[in-house]
Amino acid sequence: MSGKTATPAGASKSNLYKILIEKIFFDRYASGATEVPFERSDIEDTARAMGVALPKNIGDLVYSFRYRRPMPESILATQTGAREWVIEGTGRAKYVSAWHRSAASCQTPIW
Repeated sequence: MSGKTATPAGASKSNLYKILIEKIFFDRYASGATEVPFERSDIEDTARAMGVALPKNIGDLVYSFRYRRPMPESILATQTGAREWVIEGTGRAKYVSAWHRSAASCQTPIW
């Protein structure tokens, strides 16, 4: 055996990212939490534990959910009120999903 692992059958890169971020988030999330810290190594460990191939660019998984796409519906379902989960960098290869006021709740009305 070569030691390589495969992505789940038919899983696209974006679906692989979703699977990994959900697993990382829910392994660390507790009801009422306002932060869910994780590290780059958690992405590697989670992929290995799940038997899926690592993304070629591990940082793109984090970047993807920070800037290009919404968090998965399962994570969004844990949001309450006018707050939303946002991934922030907290150091070299360290991140946190943290509660922030949603952009919609921060808008200033134009009179």
